[in-house]
Amino acid sequence: STKELEASALNLKTTAPRTAERLLCFAKHYAADFSQIVASFSCMIDCQIKCITCGHCRTVYEPYQVLSVPTRDTVEESLADLLGEERVTVECPPCKAKGRTTEGSTTKRVVAIHPENLVIHIKRFSSDGSSKDSRKVGLPTILSIGKAKYQVFGVVSHYGNRNGGHYTATIGPGADGEYYVVDDDNISKADRSKSSFEAAYLVYGRLIK
Repeated sequence: STKELEASALNLKTTAPRTAERLLCFAKHYAADFSQIVASFSCMIDCQIKCITCGHCRTVYEPYQVLSVPTRDTVEESLADLLGEERVTVECPPCKAKGRTTEGSTTKRVVAIHPENLVIHIKRFSSDGSSKDSRKVGLPTILSIGKAKYQVFGVVSHYGNRNGGHYTATIGPGADGEYYVVDDDNISKADRSKSSFEAAYLVYGRLIK
């Protein structure tokens, strides 16, 4: 429960203050709808912000249940874009306090708490819905995020454009080690040389322990 998370955070406040801050943020974010299912799909990202002008560093904690990533040639490249370093314009508290004009900041995101079940949303559609990026996306069956590894067990693929299309699901690996495509009422073995993974819109992974 969120009460248990808050209690754990208080116990860690002295010995592990950053972990305590993450747990408190997590508990506050999910206070209204926390459950074991929510917890199993939730992760925490540390967003490290550094001011270019004065060098001041701070960390913002960002809870996620779905990682929305840009469309790139591979899912690994998409994740690298989300978690890589980025130049942004945000207000720096010390610079503001001293009346300085900041030159901007850099941000770097790191997954600090990995979810049991990973959900990745590949942003194929533009924000205004006017276009779709239909490029083939490379997706391995094992995904690495930091030191964590995930077994891909489900992929939702979209075929078509912004005006209409068709969804299929690919699930696996089964007892035979194979993946299967579910297309309406038709189920067939996935052809890895012409993978439905390439049209991935949603990707589901299970943490390998």
